[in-house]
Amino acid sequence: MTLVGTGIEHSVFKNLAAGLFSSFSVEGNFPELSGLAPLTVEPTPQTVSWKGGEVRNPSPGDSRLLVSYPGAAVNTKEDFALQIIKTMIDKKRFNFCHKVYKNTYSDAGVFSVRAATKEGTSAETYKAILSTVSGLRSASVADFEAAKLNTVLDNLHSGSDAFGLSSQIARYGRTDNAKEIGSVTFDEVKALADKLSKSDHVVIANGDVRGVSKF
Repeated sequence: MTLVGTGIEHSVFKNLAAGLFSSFSVEGNFPELSGLAPLTVEPTPQTVSWKGGEVRNPSPGDSRLLVSYPGAAVNTKEDFALQIIKTMIDKKRFNFCHKVYKNTYSDAGVFSVRAATKEGTSAETYKAILSTVSGLRSASVADFEAAKLNTVLDNLHSGSDAFGLSSQIARYGRTDNAKEIGSVTFDEVKALADKLSKSDHVVIANGDVRGVSKF
C-alpha cells in the first residue's frame, strides 16, 4: 500500500499518517490486532545437498571436460585447505591443458578441474583427473609444504596492481587469509582429499566424449 501527500510538509504528513497505522482493528469476526505481539519470522535453515551426475554433449573435434567436486563455504577451514589442494593440482604437469577452479559461497562451494584435450584422448584425460584428485591422499609432506607456501604467497600477491601490493592487501584482507592458510595441517589436506575422492563428482563433457564414464 502506498500513501502519497501533496502540498503538505513532510513532517506534518508523517504525523498524520502515523495515526492511520496504529491501534487499528479488522472488521468482522477477527480479534483486535493492536494488542497482539508482532509476528516473528523464523529463518528457514538452508541445507546443501550435493549429487553427482553428468552432462554429455557429443560433437566432432577436441574434448573439453569439467569435473566438479563438493567444495566448502567461504572462509572455513576446508576452504583454506582447498586452496592448497588447488595449488597442488595447478602445479602438476599433464599432456593436456588444465585449470582448477574453487568457487565458494556462504553455505557451500564447488571445486572443479577443467581440461581441454585432443580428439580420441577424452577417456585418458578423464581418468587422469580422477586419479590426480584421489592421488592427493598419498601426497608427500614436502609436496604439501611447497604447495602451502606457494598458496600463501599467491594469496598475498593476488589483486596487486599499479597502486601497489600493500594497498591491495589492506583492501582485501589478504594477510588474514594467509594466516589461515598457513594454519592448515598436512593431515587436514589428506582428509579433505580423501573426502573429495569418495564423493560423487559431476562431469560435463563436450566434443569427443567417447570413454567418459556414465553414471
